Amino acid sequence: MKHINVTWYEVQQPDGAGMSNEVVARFTTESEANKYKDSLDKGWPRYVRENSYSITIYESCGELLESKNEKKRIRQEISKLEELIKTLS
Repeated sequence: MKHINVTWYEVQQPDGAGMSNEVVARFTTESEANKYKDSLDKGWPRYVRENSYSITIYESCGELLESKNEKKRIRQEISKLEELIKTLS
């Protein structure tokens, strides 16, 4: 199983219609995104937003099923602990 986590910083500006923002550029670091944002014309508001993406890639069907069973077991344990906390409160 592989976990891939990617974080990037987008320089955004209003799209002109007032409904959403458009992405002007993407950077791997916030400092570079801010540097680019500060170099642009000041007449239009621009923002730096952090975005991230996470994905899990399984090697086999068995690995996926094992992972699902483990998550189910953990959820059951959490439920039991929550019930215990309620009884102690």
